[in-house]
Amino acid sequence: MAKNILGSVGQGGSNGSQSVMTIQYLLNCVPAVQGGPATELVVDGLIGPKTVAAILNFQKAHFSTADGRVDPNGSTLKALQQFDPFPQISYVVAGQKTTGLKLGGLPGEKFGPNTGVKSAGLPGYKTGGLPGSKGFGMPGYKTW
Repeated sequence: MAKNILGSVGQGGSNGSQSVMTIQYLLNCVPAVQGGPATELVVDGLIGPKTVAAILNFQKAHFSTADGRVDPNGSTLKALQQFDPFPQISYVVAGQKTTGLKLGGLPGEKFGPNTGVKSAGLPGYKTGGLPGSKGFGMPGYKTW
């Protein structure tokens, strides 16, 4: 299940915070050489010039036109979804950066487009379903 947005994000968009966080997260999943942001965005749900610039940059890299907006079920969203290393997780946590995150997989295993992303859990956090772990989507637990 791919991450979706409820309203448009970017220039002239409704810019609801959950939708903005989703787009910020997805943009961070895109390598800079493929139109992703050169400096990772903070996933805070606030639309600002860095997020709009990242949307424009991604659109210019992938399409013949760029309007700075991502629409639900639109071509920009569909293109961004292709870069998501965790499409089965349907939400994003506010205030998180993705650089250096360690999630899932085998210890030391690298995945995804960001070279700083490794598996095996943030210090002090555990992912997965072992007893005592703090996994994805559980009430009261941090996911990343």
